[in-house]
Amino acid sequence: MHILDADASTKVRVLLEYEKKEMQRDITFLEGKFTRFEGSAAGGEDLIEPEMMTIQEAKLRCLTLRGCRGFAFQGEAHEAPISIHFKRTMEVSGSGWTGFVFEDGETALLEMLRQQHEERTQARRGITMPRSPSVQERQGLPPP
Repeated sequence: MHILDADASTKVRVLLEYEKKEMQRDITFLEGKFTRFEGSAAGGEDLIEPEMMTIQEAKLRCLTLRGCRGFAFQGEAHEAPISIHFKRTMEVSGSGWTGFVFEDGETALLEMLRQQHEERTQARRGITMPRSPSVQERQGLPPP
């Protein structure tokens, strides 16, 4: 027999948590997801000539460039404009660069749901299992 000991606000908290997760899923599906990585992406194919802009501007620009798989720049991430290389393909190795790989909404949502399912399944079983490789890892990119 299972007994739930709760106060009057438990149902509200549970509903809000559910709504928050639903909203996160909707946003992921509609917008896609950028995952940051460290390493050199100089080997990937550039879509266009590098442009000076902030990281936020680069994310928006990547979404409007047909075939944009992500972008990379030399050095660490910061708020000031930097020279951004938009990539058709991403080949990550070495060091000295920072980049963001874009996953379309459907791919990002499926990955999110897969991870959540694995976490719930492992928690229910009370065991720790090795996690499945992420989309980035399956494509040869470093983990987020």
